[in-house]
Amino acid sequence: MVERVIRISVTIPEELYREFETIARKAGFKKRSRAVSEALKNFISEYKRLESLPKVPCTGTITFTYLHETPGLLDALTEIQHQYSKAIAASLHVHLDPERCLETIVVKSNTETFREIVEKLKTMRVERVQYVVITQKA
Repeated sequence: MVERVIRISVTIPEELYREFETIARKAGFKKRSRAVSEALKNFISEYKRLESLPKVPCTGTITFTYLHETPGLLDALTEIQHQYSKAIAASLHVHLDPERCLETIVVKSNTETFREIVEKLKTMRVERVQYVVITQKA
């Protein structure tokens, strides 16, 4: 059975494109479409994993990097931390270089709130978001 395909167009920063092309080649992908499909599968898988967390209390960390000169980003990050102040137990801010910062927030709440914070951060103009969540028995 032949799988139906759809052609799409996306706009991404040039640096991200170049890095993607380099890594896709190193990984052995001969066609860019196959590499993009694999990246999309990983994105979907990660979202489903986060979405499928049991609804129980949890503690975890959310770590992300960002360019501190991105217009409006610092205000948006501060707003999230204030909005979830009851869930965020602590935060750590590190200057990586003159342009980039790393932030780690410790969340102690429930998996629903943890997921909300991760999802909000991922839709912002941060470079990377990684997390570790430890669920507790209800």
